[in-house]
Amino acid sequence: MIFTANAGTGERASTDSFVGAWSIHDHGDVPPRWMIGGPKGALLKPRGVALDPKNRALIVSDKKLNAVLTYYFPEIF
Repeated sequence: MIFTANAGTGERASTDSFVGAWSIHDHGDVPPRWMIGGPKGALLKPRGVALDPKNRALIVSDKKLNAVLTYYFPEIF
């Protein structure tokens, strides 16, 4: 899996910010297999992503929220 933080467009916090997960076998312009955030999500300017496989969690830092958020996400492990 490949994980990336998409901070959205522009300098300001964006409602289209998300963290996406793609398979290494995906080719071309494909949507993420899993996504955290989006138009009604809590993320405003995600900057970093870390995995915690032991606890099956995804850790995301958000610049605008000035926070580190942990998401329990057993489906990706």
